[in-house]
Amino acid sequence: QRVESLNQVFTVYPRTVKEIKLRTQEATKNLKKSIEKLITLSSEQLSKDSMIRAFDQCASFFSVHISLCYLLQSVHPDEEMRKTATENVVECQSLWIDLVSSNVALYNQFKLYSTTHALDENLTNEEQLFLKELIEGFERDGLNLAEDKRNELKIISQKLSQTTNDFSLNIAQDTTTLEVSDEQLAGITQEFKSSLKKTATGKYLLSIDYPTGEMILNRCQNEQTRKAFYQAKNNKAYPINENILKEIIALRDQKAQLTGFESYATYDLDDTMIKQPEHAWKMLDQLLPRTLKKSKIEYHALIADLPDSVELTHDKKIKPWDFSFLTNYHKKKYYQVDELALAEYFPLEQTVQRLFDVYSKFFNITFEHLNRVQAWHEDVSLVVVKSADGVDTLGYVFLDMYPRDNKYQHAAKFSAILARKDSNEVIYPAVCSLVCNFTKPTKDKPSLLKYREVQTFFHEFGHALHGITGQTNLALQSGTHVKTDFVELPSQILEYWLEDKDILKMVSGHYVTGKPLSDELIESKLHELKFATGFFYARQISLSMDSLAIFEKGTQKDLELLRKKHADLTCPYMLFDEGDHFYYSFGHLMGYGAKYYGYLWSRIIAADVFETIEKQHGLLNPLVGKKYAKSLLQPGGSKDPNDMIQEFLGREPQQEAFLRKSGLI
Repeated sequence: QRVESLNQVFTVYPRTVKEIKLRTQEATKNLKKSIEKLITLSSEQLSKDSMIRAFDQCASFFSVHISLCYLLQSVHPDEEMRKTATENVVECQSLWIDLVSSNVALYNQFKLYSTTHALDENLTNEEQLFLKELIEGFERDGLNLAEDKRNELKIISQKLSQTTNDFSLNIAQDTTTLEVSDEQLAGITQEFKSSLKKTATGKYLLSIDYPTGEMILNRCQNEQTRKAFYQAKNNKAYPINENILKEIIALRDQKAQLTGFESYATYDLDDTMIKQPEHAWKMLDQLLPRTLKKSKIEYHALIADLPDSVELTHDKKIKPWDFSFLTNYHKKKYYQVDELALAEYFPLEQTVQRLFDVYSKFFNITFEHLNRVQAWHEDVSLVVVKSADGVDTLGYVFLDMYPRDNKYQHAAKFSAILARKDSNEVIYPAVCSLVCNFTKPTKDKPSLLKYREVQTFFHEFGHALHGITGQTNLALQSGTHVKTDFVELPSQILEYWLEDKDILKMVSGHYVTGKPLSDELIESKLHELKFATGFFYARQISLSMDSLAIFEKGTQKDLELLRKKHADLTCPYMLFDEGDHFYYSFGHLMGYGAKYYGYLWSRIIAADVFETIEKQHGLLNPLVGKKYAKSLLQPGGSKDPNDMIQEFLGREPQQEAFLRKSGLI
């Protein structure tokens, strides 16, 4: 698939229920026809064109359609469109299991090719890796097993497809709100209260979304309101997802056992950089003492000065619904950083444009931002990414920035068309979407981004750039089609740009005066960034331990016991809330499975890569940007990420840069 014009971009996403269904029929027909052709080839007809390239073409076409439906399921304002998209996602996933991941004839055909004609065709390194990983993937799906086990695995895979989709959908469709009085919103600005919906009795309605959570948990002076919001947030999709998650755990364990793995965690990490759960646990165990030491210092600093409405428990622990409020109070008082005041320097549209200026210089590319486009909602805009000379279009990024009812409530990049270069060096532009949930503008004030939200945009657009700059020949190796514990590196590294004084000067500008952040405020913010990192990374370790332990050997787990065990181990200064059922809205347990540790793993490497770039005076240097893109972005999944990192750094990665930047040493 190749997008040739701007008008064609607007037709990438289905616009009607009928169109979704027609496209599913087309994608289904194409996959069936292509797979049938593949498995009926005679041995003499086997070649890299008839096997590798044919499969890449049909599989990527089908995956694009699933991605399009998944986005519409997550963001479309029309209920019937969301429902139809969901039904078609499930239908397509089921067909994929039937025709591909459970197709022993397809596996045997690729095995035959790999041991015959593939040996004589001078396959490129890219093609060799593709073939190797495809066969290994088939074997992880059990296609090398006896027929009875294959049939059992197929049933399990079909059940998992349905249950994992149900789990994610229940989170997205949770419409919990809280009713609170004006008195219960003490400390909240009138401007924010004016943006809230009201009940017939005059009470305010709080949606459980990120902008609302940032305001309530950071600034509301009423402990009961903070507690109610915290518990509502950590009980999303509960109890509806409780039995679903337990079923997923059991099914995944059964799948691992049938395919010869000790546990689902072992199965899940087999195709990663880190390879084994033991290695992930070792990394977490080594990092934990540093976070505990740092969080102990932070704890004593926090409890030495408690604001009104914050009381410790009888055993001197911080209540979880008080933590954000307490740290915000501390940062404002002792670091002179008021996040709302700081946000006035980051009006969304201006900030996005200035971030593009940073990307333009480093990556030597250009951006055109179009605000009025044909999309699924009037708030959606489009960014066209081109080469520096404006000749080649590299990609298109739809931006869906503001929260609304029935919209995906986190921040994520959704792929559509995959970037690649064909054998004639012709560029196939990528198409993707960034979904965020930033505060909406009002008639009097633009959307103002808090520093963390600016980081979020930098992070998510890093995923987009990873996809756009992909220059592989095979679509299924393009851009973000990499090892799961590498995929966050190109996005996390861009967050570090916001810890540079000159970059902050460039991207900031007060929404009224236009003046950038002062040197004093920048210094205060950069100093403050290293406060509460002990608590933050302790929580990341806890969640990483959770995801590994949940998928250790065994079909049944005491989830609350596991969560409390890891929380007590990593966050001993925080009360564990017995009414917290966070697991059931922990969406990463679906896509990431046991691999949540990947956020920490890739952040450690990202810090090392960033510091290397920084030492080369490269934050705005297109020569360094070219080297970075060539080494770590363009290859996508066509090379081992360990080799790519070694190539860029000239050595094995180290963790010292991460420890320094995080204030852990």
